[in-house]
Amino acid sequence: HMAGYNVLTIDLRNHGLSGDALPVSLGIYESLDVLSAVEWVRRQPSLDRERIGVWGESMGGATVLFAAGNDTNGYIKAVVSDASFASVRETFLLWANFHLPFSVPHVMLDYLWRCIISIFPYPITDIRPVDSVPSIRCPIFLTHGTDDKLVPFLQIHQLIEAAKSRSSSPTSSSSSPSSSSNASSSSSSSSSSPSSATASSSSSSVDHGS
Repeated sequence: HMAGYNVLTIDLRNHGLSGDALPVSLGIYESLDVLSAVEWVRRQPSLDRERIGVWGESMGGATVLFAAGNDTNGYIKAVVSDASFASVRETFLLWANFHLPFSVPHVMLDYLWRCIISIFPYPITDIRPVDSVPSIRCPIFLTHGTDDKLVPFLQIHQLIEAAKSRSSSPTSSSSSPSSSSNASSSSSSSSSSPSSATASSSSSSVDHGS
């Protein structure tokens, strides 16, 4: 905001001061909140409706990817996704392999995964922001911290490859030790540039939360 941007920060459903609309869908239904926020911004006469970008962190990062991928009207002109997962299932398997204090056979992890998906009232295996990236028609900036303890850094590589597949524009990436981030998303008016996908690691240290 101090740099001259108008910023709208929203609490997604089931987060912050927003009402309960269980279950949390890890970005699928929450993306509808982002699209509604974008439509609200477009109705404000004092704002430039042609320069709207969205920015989200962690689950919020996945949420803005889903939102931009489903933005059939092309209202979103830029996307910043920080520390998003590419696939819920792969994130779980990577997290378990890296962080459990003991080695777990893959067959046991698969069994645990089946137990997890059995308690969700929707197909959690379909929660794959990486599949939405090729449908995004605006510039994307992807960032992730190499020291992220919740979403493995390896997930960003899948997102980068998906972003590359949608355009011939170059994609660059870099990394540095950091941890990210919380589960919020925001939309703001911002400028856009020729379609490209750029990735780097975040240099800030923020805890995951809701």
